[in-house]
Amino acid sequence: MADDTPIVLLSESGLYLKPVAKISICVTLPEIRVVGASISNWEVMERLKNLITPETFTILRVSKTTRQLLYFEGEMASLKQLRKAVLVLNKKTIKLSGFTELLRIQASEVDLSYPGKKDWEGYFRERGISSYDDGLPGERPDTVRLRGLPCMWFSTEDSNHKPSLDLVKRICEKFGALRNVEILDMASAKQQPGFSSGNFPTFNSFDPDFQLSCEVVAQYSLYSGFVAAMTRLRGMKLMRKTQAGKESSVNLVVDFDRSGYFSEKNVRKRKMEERRLEELKRQEEEKLRLDIEMEEKKKEKEKLEALALIEKKQKEKEERMERKQARRRERHEKKQREKEERKRRKEEQRDRERQEADEMASLVEQRREEALRIVRNLIESVAAEKEEEIRERERREKEEEERLRREVEEQLKEEEMKKEQEEQELHEMRLKDKLVRKIKRMEKRKEEIRQEILKKRLKARRSMKPVLQQ
Repeated sequence: MADDTPIVLLSESGLYLKPVAKISICVTLPEIRVVGASISNWEVMERLKNLITPETFTILRVSKTTRQLLYFEGEMASLKQLRKAVLVLNKKTIKLSGFTELLRIQASEVDLSYPGKKDWEGYFRERGISSYDDGLPGERPDTVRLRGLPCMWFSTEDSNHKPSLDLVKRICEKFGALRNVEILDMASAKQQPGFSSGNFPTFNSFDPDFQLSCEVVAQYSLYSGFVAAMTRLRGMKLMRKTQAGKESSVNLVVDFDRSGYFSEKNVRKRKMEERRLEELKRQEEEKLRLDIEMEEKKKEKEKLEALALIEKKQKEKEERMERKQARRRERHEKKQREKEERKRRKEEQRDRERQEADEMASLVEQRREEALRIVRNLIESVAAEKEEEIRERERREKEEEERLRREVEEQLKEEEMKKEQEEQELHEMRLKDKLVRKIKRMEKRKEEIRQEILKKRLKARRSMKPVLQQ
């Protein structure tokens, strides 16, 4: 039984090697006899998880489905837990809701496919290299390729979140002395022969550590270092433990170099490619510099043209301002002349008005004296006429009273005669009442006429008094 104890790679970075614990589970499916019925993969997974409690799967997913069988692939935290789960699940049965038949389970530990000594010896033997000493460095089994390494796990504060080559060297030297080591990012790895995106593991996007992956190509000075690296990395995954105790792991893809990455031919080819890229980069920089110079000249020319245009506009603006100031001065002088003219005319007008006012005042005084004389004469004549009118009115009132009295007497006589003809007593009373009311009205009318005459006399006397005083 393999040891579950993590192997320390670099303690200060919290990097360890841990065995991969994969399990394969096969569930026999019942025959579906009811139309529309189906088997829930989720329900089967829940039943499997409940069977191994208190142990847990770190990963459990459906790998294959047929009409009779359902295959699952899972991972567990350790080999010990894996073997306990295999013993618990193997040949057990589960029952699903809606089905009477029991589902049989078969579980086994997954044998990891991993290149061994026979694989690399056979590979290099086909290329004419029967032993390690027969080949040149880079063309013999001396180079290990590690894919799917999270970049952040190998970064330092000085590496600006990029993998540190010194850190990678210290880890690779755990297996033996190194001749060369390089770190390839995804872009570089894609340019290498035999690259496949399936060689890189899928990371959990919710874990901030799993961001970008890289590949490490390590060439060992001795065959023993190569063998030690290939052997000790077999069936292992890379684990990182933070200072807070949080653990995260990623499966390693380990293989021997099949492309001759560090062979003299490929190294020379890469150097030539680097020189070519540097030349292209230099040409691009030169072109960029020339473009920048042309752009700067163009901008300078445009700037000079803009300055000339600005100066021209400024000059035109100043000329417009001068013309505007001249028109403003002309308007101001014209307004001053008009103001002085208006002032002169106003003074002449005031003098004329003053002279006319004096003449009018004297004329008014003359007319006032004449009016007073006329008013006095009118008042005297009006007073005489009023007295005559009052005397005439009194005479007429007396005549009217006499006439009314005679009419009343005649009416009384007539009423008495009528009274005698008809119901004498009744008509007499009515006539008396009527007569009394009429007499009261007459007396009231007489009193009103007398009051009106007195008021007119008083009014005439009051209007004459200020005239006589003047």
